Amino acid sequence: MSVLCGGDTFGPWEDSVLTFCFIKTVLFYIGFLGFIAFGALRFKYLKSHPRLENYQLTGLHQFKLCCCFAFIVIASIKFVIYLIHGFQPYELIFEGVSIPIWSFCTYLIYLDYTT
Repeated sequence: MSVLCGGDTFGPWEDSVLTFCFIKTVLFYIGFLGFIAFGALRFKYLKSHPRLENYQLTGLHQFKLCCCFAFIVIASIKFVIYLIHGFQPYELIFEGVSIPIWSFCTYLIYLDYTT
C-alpha cells in the first residue's frame, strides 16, 4: 500500500481518525461500486421503456444536470492539478475514477427525465 499511498499511511486508523488514503481507496470505491451496480440496473430499466418525444426540461431538471456538469468540471480540474503537481497516487486515481462516475450519473438523470 505504500506505493498507492505515497508518503501517507494507509491506516485505516491513525490517532483515532480514519486516514485519507483509506477513505479514498476503500470507502469511496465501495460507494462507487454501489452506484455502478444500482445505476446499471436503473439504466437497464430506463432503456427498456420508450422515450418521450416532447418532454419539457424544467428548472429542477436543469439544476440537477448543471450540478452534475459542475462536479465533472471540478473533478477534471482537480485531476489535471494533481497530475501536474504530483500529488499522491490515490488522489490522482480517485479523481480519475470520479469523472466517468459523474458522467454516468449525468446520463442517468437525462434518461430518467426523457423516459
